[in-house]
This record gives sequence, C-alpha cells and structure tokens, in this order.
Amino acid sequence: MASSPDIVFIFCDQWNARYLGCAGHPQVRTPHLDALAANGCMFDAAYTPSPVCMPARVSLASGLYPHTHGFFSNYTGKLFPAEQVTLFRCLQGAGYTTAKIGKYHYFSMEWGQDYEEYRDYYDQLGLDWAEETSTPFQGPFLNTAYSRLLKERGLLDAFITDIGDRYVDGQYAARPSPLPPDLTPDGYVCRQALSYLRGAPNDRPLFLCASFPGPHTPLGAPGKYAEMYDPDDVILPPNYDEKRSKHAPQAIAEMTAQYMGKITHLDDRVGEIIEALKKRGSWENTVVVFSVDHGDRMGEHGIVSKCGFEEGSVRVPLIIGGPAVPLETRGFRSASPVSFLDLFPTFLDLAGGDIPDYCQGMSLLPIVTGQAD
Repeated sequence: MASSPDIVFIFCDQWNARYLGCAGHPQVRTPHLDALAANGCMFDAAYTPSPVCMPARVSLASGLYPHTHGFFSNYTGKLFPAEQVTLFRCLQGAGYTTAKIGKYHYFSMEWGQDYEEYRDYYDQLGLDWAEETSTPFQGPFLNTAYSRLLKERGLLDAFITDIGDRYVDGQYAARPSPLPPDLTPDGYVCRQALSYLRGAPNDRPLFLCASFPGPHTPLGAPGKYAEMYDPDDVILPPNYDEKRSKHAPQAIAEMTAQYMGKITHLDDRVGEIIEALKKRGSWENTVVVFSVDHGDRMGEHGIVSKCGFEEGSVRVPLIIGGPAVPLETRGFRSASPVSFLDLFPTFLDLAGGDIPDYCQGMSLLPIVTGQAD
C-alpha cells in the first residue's frame, strides 16, 4: 500500500454468523454488509476466543487468549489493566489517530456512575477519542451522555420501564423497542460515529472502532424494523430440536423475527457509516472490517443465548473489505479456520506497525492477499 490506510472496524455484539445474506441465510436482509463482502474477503470459519462479551473484548484489546489475560466472565469486579500493551497504543505507535465509540466492556460500572469518570483510563488505553456506551440492560441506570440525551428527549422513563419489564419477563421477550431507530443504543452509536467522522483529523491515518451493542438482547427491534419479518414466515434453524427446547417453535420464530429486525437496522447503520467514509475524502485508501465478539444460538439445538461452544455461539461473522484491501480477487471466501483474536495483529499489519512478540494471534493479511491459505 502506498500509504497507511484509514481502518474502520465495525464491531457488533451477539450476532450469529449464519444471519447474513452473503452467508446464505434465506431471509435476513443485509445488503450493505453483502456489498462489503462482495468487494472484500469473508471468512466462513472465524471463531471467537470466548463466547462471552468481556473475555472476547479483552482478547481483542490485548492480543491474548482468556487463559492468558485472566478474564473469564462478565462479572470479574476488575478493570482490564491499562498498563497492558493495547491494540490502540500499538496503532498510535504506528502513527494513527485512534477512536472508539460504543460498547467497550473492559469493566462494569455501578448504578448512577458516568463513563466520564474514566477519562484518564481511556487515555492510558491509547485512545485519542473515546466515548463508551453500555449494554441496554445497564445503560438506562447509568448517568451517561446517552441517558442524558434520552432524558432531554423525554424517552428515558419509557426506556427504563421497558428494560425493567424485560428483567421480569426475561431478556428474550420478543416485542418492539419503545425507542425510535435513531435513539436506540445502536442508533446512538451510529450518530456519534457519524458526528466524529465529520470532524475527524486527517493529518494522520485513522483507526475508528464503531462498537454497536446489538443485536444482543433485548429482542426489541425499533420502528419499521419490528414489523419487517413476520414470525409466521420465519424459517427455524435446521437443527432446532423441540425436545430439548424450553421454547416452542412459535416463540423461537417471534424471537428470530425481532433479532433479524435488529440485524437489518444495524446493516442500515453500516451503510450510513460507509457513506460518511466516502464523503470524508479518503475512501480509496480505507479498509472496513466487520466482526462480532460472539454469536447467539437463536434456537439452534433448541437453545438461545451464548456461553456454550455450539457453532451458533462461537462462530462469528468476519469480513475484511473496502477499496484499500490488498486483494487479488474480490468476493473471496476463505474456509481457513481463524480466530477473532487474529484481528489484533491484522490491524497492525494493515497499519504497517510492529506486532508485539507476546501477541497470540496471527495476521490474516497473508490469507487475504493469497500468499497463504
């Protein structure tokens, strides 16, 4: 590459790898991600180092497997140590401006806390720009930029009530979100990412991670997306097992309809970010990477949620695309078994930076460029 590319990492939460049009799903609509895959490389056998949010996210930041970094659950009571050499600091060392907007999950906050209290921590991680948002189940009860915006718009009480009801009914209760698309947690992360891109510095190459909380539960798609898929038309997973399931086929179908609505909503947000990147003026030298921390079984084997090592829980979508990807063949699909952990060295390889010796992942660029299988 003539110069270091802008790298934009679109990162989601709990997205079953089957639920992409480009992966062959018969119903879900993901035209923007399909287009990214058609002009890039898609990995059909990408797996998370942990089917749990926090351990997987710490692996991405540190380049280490959970058995090395020591985070095994979402409830550790400790911070990911800022002194750990991080992806963001390594990218800064390669001359990049670094920004992350959305869900981080390197620690858990207490009721009423504000992420602004951790500003020094974000600086130590190596982030030039940082805005953290929480999971929807915790977010309404924190004092954050997002909760303050909902309060301004008169929507915070409705959000709190909805989340409270879902605590009682179960996080897989399938019903529409009470929030409009732009003001859901996913809509908020998108609008903040778009705002950042409009004013992002262009004197250095950019690494931006737009980290969306969805399609993680609650299963409430917003606005038109809640009606986009009819539960009566939903095709259940071929390995759905009613004998093992705690949920009847109709319940799984209703969950899946809302889940796919959230996915299509996110795909539209991907389209907005790509459009903003084209307006930024450096699109021809931009790499866009899409992936997820882990999946959701969503009825496979009759089970929902994550945490197990079934395929639906541990396999993740992974697409590396954009005009600056050094591909010989666009639309390439790799069957090579790879890890989500491999993104740490891949980003540094793209940036022309040094990959730390301790890193336990391997750069995927040799596969993308056809130098290795």
